[in-house]
Amino acid sequence: MAFGVGSELSSGLTFIIKICEYTYALRAVSQQTKEYLITAQHAWNNINTCQELLGQQTEHLPASERKDYECGIEETKLAAEEVALLLEPARVNLEAD
Repeated sequence: MAFGVGSELSSGLTFIIKICEYTYALRAVSQQTKEYLITAQHAWNNINTCQELLGQQTEHLPASERKDYECGIEETKLAAEEVALLLEPARVNLEAD
């Protein structure tokens, strides 16, 4: 089951890297903005899933491996928060429209 946590974490990190590559191109196009917001929400869901899976595997993981997973999750959360800050103006504009 630890493999599932690793692959979810890897998927989340890959997603964050991709979203950062494309965020600079964010325009005020409502459909594109909605898609970015949906993708950002998907990243948060992946983070939560990883945390839940890691919590279920506490007794099966060596402490050092658990620490590595926790560090990866925290780094992913920080990256997602940075992306959310970039997306916030677009989200506000969508709500205003």
